[in-house]
Amino acid sequence: MFVFMVVVASFFAGVIAAANLALAGRIRVNRNLFRQRKILEALELIDYRAGKGKRSGKEIQKIFEERVKDLTDRPVACYAALTPDGKISRVGVLSRWQGFWGPIEGIVSVTPEDRRLHGIGIFSHSETPGLGARMTEPEFRKQFFSGEMEVPAPADEGEPSERVGIDAITGATRTSESIVKFLNESLPKTVDTLRQEMPSVRAGKEG
Repeated sequence: MFVFMVVVASFFAGVIAAANLALAGRIRVNRNLFRQRKILEALELIDYRAGKGKRSGKEIQKIFEERVKDLTDRPVACYAALTPDGKISRVGVLSRWQGFWGPIEGIVSVTPEDRRLHGIGIFSHSETPGLGARMTEPEFRKQFFSGEMEVPAPADEGEPSERVGIDAITGATRTSESIVKFLNESLPKTVDTLRQEMPSVRAGKEG
C-alpha cells in the first residue's frame, strides 16, 4: 500500500510539474497582461469597472504601448499616462504596504501638482477572500478615482496632518486601516518627491 501511494503521488507530481513547465510561457504572458490592465485602470486609460468596456489582451498591449511611459528607473518608480499628443496627464506610482496578512502591491495614480488621487490598482495581496480581498472590487475602488480625494501634505515633525478617510470594507478593519495608513503616511512623502521630479520628467518626454 505504501509503495502504491508513493508511485501514485510521484506520478501526479510529475504530471503537475510537466504541465507547469509547459504553461510557464502562457502564465508569464497572462501575469504581464493582468499587470498592464491594472496600470491602465489606475491611470484612467481604460474603465476599471468589471464588464465595462472589456478589452482583449491585444487591445491592452496596444493601449499600454501607445499611452503609457515607463518611468520605473526614476527615484520614484512609476508609469505616466500620456495624452494623444504625448504630454503627461497623470502619474501612477508603484506602491507596496503591509496589509493584515502580508504585503499589498499595486499602483496609485496621482496628479502631483494638485495632489489629487485618480485611481488605484492592486497587483497582489494575501488578504482574506470575501473580506480584505474586496479591496480589489470596483465598488470599493471607486472612491479613489476621478480626483475626488486629495493626498495630504506630509506632516511637519510634531504637527498633526489633515488625514484622509475612506469608506472601509465591512468586516476587514485591519485591511482598511492599512490602506488609510499608506495614504496618510507613505504616499504624501512620495507625492512631494514627485512634485520635485515632475519638471525633469515632463522635459524628458517633450524634449
